[in-house]
Amino acid sequence: MNDDDYMAALDAAIAAEGTNRELTPQELGEQRRADRIEKYGTADERAAERNAVAHNNRVMVARMEFETRDAWNETPEETKEIETVIAQAEAVVEAEAKALDMTVAEMEQTKRTENAIANRVHQLEIDQEARRRVAAKNYDGLGGLLSWEDLEDVGAMNWLVPGWIPMGETCFLVAKRNLGKSMFSFALGFSVALGLPFLDQPTTKGKVLFVLGEGSRGFIKRLKSWALANSVNPNDLRDQVAVYKGGKINNDESLADMQKEIDRLDPSLVVFDTYSSLSGVVNEIDAAENAEVLNRIKRTAPDAAVLVLAHPNAESENTTAPRLRGSSVLSSNVDTVITMFKDKNRVVPGMPFDEWLAISTAEAHAGKQKDESNKTLHGLAVLANSEGAYLDYVSATPMSVSDRWVSGNLTVGAMVTVKALVAASGASANTVRNHLKDSTLVTAWPSTSGGPTEYRRDR
Repeated sequence: MNDDDYMAALDAAIAAEGTNRELTPQELGEQRRADRIEKYGTADERAAERNAVAHNNRVMVARMEFETRDAWNETPEETKEIETVIAQAEAVVEAEAKALDMTVAEMEQTKRTENAIANRVHQLEIDQEARRRVAAKNYDGLGGLLSWEDLEDVGAMNWLVPGWIPMGETCFLVAKRNLGKSMFSFALGFSVALGLPFLDQPTTKGKVLFVLGEGSRGFIKRLKSWALANSVNPNDLRDQVAVYKGGKINNDESLADMQKEIDRLDPSLVVFDTYSSLSGVVNEIDAAENAEVLNRIKRTAPDAAVLVLAHPNAESENTTAPRLRGSSVLSSNVDTVITMFKDKNRVVPGMPFDEWLAISTAEAHAGKQKDESNKTLHGLAVLANSEGAYLDYVSATPMSVSDRWVSGNLTVGAMVTVKALVAASGASANTVRNHLKDSTLVTAWPSTSGGPTEYRRDR
């Protein structure tokens, strides 16, 4: 057979291979991949795929040529040469196919990632718009110009308790659990109900509503113990004080029922005890959610004084600066924050116990009194009588622990050394030195002859 006959036979074999044979699953997969790349791929990816197809065609031609030549008894050398060409072509095709598979997978993963990002952005936009609408609900109406007289009226502060509790405002009282904040609110409320002084300050007499999320069971006991301590008939409070148990401020139906009782009573003071039990917020650090609840509280009794009892965060609850727990929007959106804490460095002379409390609006104690002087009051204590516990205030000037120690160990006008005080008191030298250094009652007199420093109690 001459070369023309050989080439004709090869062409016939290639035609038969391409038209009569069904594609294998692998070939079908490669064809689908090629279709995807042709439709979605970049120019480089399409060019690479066409090269792969060309390699496949060369492999097929090489195979047909091998089979045709084998039929015409090619020499072993020729057969080996053809096999080498086929192996090289197949290796190239396989490598490029793997590269193309990886490229397609990366492309599909990129598209999935982009779709996921787009969906996430859409969800964040929805969330942002929802928060904006919640915040917009707190808008009370258009603003406007104020006359000079209006400015004077706005600037004049009306007080329920001067310097501490303003009228027409919402305040927070922040204190650790079981420290005495509820008893503080009871003492305040009962004093207002009868028009009695509170913390040695006059009060504006009016009705009082306690909204209790906790502690309603012990309310009457606390009322009777306070009444006994202040020589008051408990029945005098019957028509002046009301208690609303439970409720959730973020629930419309619950708030409407609460509002109905507030409108009926028309109180001068409303106490919410506590924020965590009454607010109903799901996320206590969410600014929009807490702002909505706080504004609901403010709208319940806009002309009254509103006191909200709250817990501090765990990091500060045992310090002298207990910070309001939850979103910062709470303390930012009110003018008054009163903190209560253990007053370990102050005592009242002549009192037989050391568990004193202090309240403060000073920034150093995490308090706040906007546009007014901030202050700290010492001399509060939780006491007990036959009816139970109550909060009392001792107006005597509290002393520091060091002043009290000096008062008990030094005589006015006497000159002593650290060594002599260690021997007389039994305290360590460091303790004695610290008390002498911190006391306001003592003056140090350094020796001029090289001897020990002497200390004199001046008053």
